[in-house]
Amino acid sequence: MNVKNYNSPSIYDEAYIDVALLPNSQDEYSDLITMGIFDFEYIIEEIPVNEEGMFVALACHYHVDAPWEENEEPWEVDALETSLSQLLYVKELLTNNKVKCASLDVEDCKFLLQICEDMCFIFNEAIKTGGKVYIRRYY
Repeated sequence: MNVKNYNSPSIYDEAYIDVALLPNSQDEYSDLITMGIFDFEYIIEEIPVNEEGMFVALACHYHVDAPWEENEEPWEVDALETSLSQLLYVKELLTNNKVKCASLDVEDCKFLLQICEDMCFIFNEAIKTGGKVYIRRYY
């Protein structure tokens, strides 16, 4: 399994997020990204509403459902293609340093860009292979 851990030591009681790829017909994750909740939130907060003014796909779950806050069990992400396009949009913002959060410096943007690129990879692989993406929140 390919594992990337973007956790940084924190003095706060910060939650963590795992984004994992379960390839089609597999019993174990093939790729896993671990990050602090705040890094995940920075990325998701950059996803805009759609033309109807609604959050959809990954952004909908974050803003409306928040399934990762209800229990420690991973939840399966639906609408993989739309979620990937949302992440690619954020990747473009981070690449051009056009994020909404003015407090992010260039190094923070580079760090978040790497996380976002890895998330894009997982979603893209799930789409290509018919796999699934799971997200889990824990302490």
